Amino acid sequence: MEKGPSIVLVLPAHNPHGAWLERVHALAELLSAYGRVSITICPDGSYGDYSPADRQGIARLNECYSTTVLDYTPNRGKGYAVRYATAHGGEGEALWVYTDYDIPFSLPSYQYLIEALLAGANVVVGNRGSHYIGHLSPFRKCLSLGSRLLNGVFFGLPVDDTQGGIKAFDGTGRRALLDTNINTYLFDTQFVAIATRRKLRIEEVSVALRDEGIRFSKMGLRILFQESRAVLKVLQSRWF
Repeated sequence: MEKGPSIVLVLPAHNPHGAWLERVHALAELLSAYGRVSITICPDGSYGDYSPADRQGIARLNECYSTTVLDYTPNRGKGYAVRYATAHGGEGEALWVYTDYDIPFSLPSYQYLIEALLAGANVVVGNRGSHYIGHLSPFRKCLSLGSRLLNGVFFGLPVDDTQGGIKAFDGTGRRALLDTNINTYLFDTQFVAIATRRKLRIEEVSVALRDEGIRFSKMGLRILFQESRAVLKVLQSRWF
């Protein structure tokens, strides 16, 4: 008889590369110590471009853990992908973890998320700390520090690092995430803003990047302008 909660691992995976499925398998194996694990992969409009090796790897993963691929066209953005996978990829009252497809954080970091949920948190946010900031280019470092300032001063959030791409939530937190409407990166901050307004129990845990092979996404001026337009939606979600 299986013990423990149902745990759903949500992975937005637009045009993945590298040995990502090996890391997914290792994470699923770790989480299975806490409950029954299922995996929902959302290619965000790119499944048609997945390599034969990736498709075969997903099939092998499904032999060990119930694995679902949920795709659509056209590409909508990371926020939409996480929301879609969360809406359609598991039981509402499960425990949920979402992270980037290449599993960029150390495996113990994900344990901290689950343990905080089991201790009663509704939403758990990973804080990457100063070590992460040290890996960034000067431009990305300014963006990260500016984001943390916005979170504290304008949004009044109980956590300052909302863009880490490593979060977990229970069924109550899931309902907050499904009420987000930002399709791009700032959906993370909007999620925490809604949870804060609803007075959910939000916990912050320290997380660490894995030791090798981390690739940071490019953040150009076009993306920066796009995200700046979403700030008003975050303000509205937090205060109105």
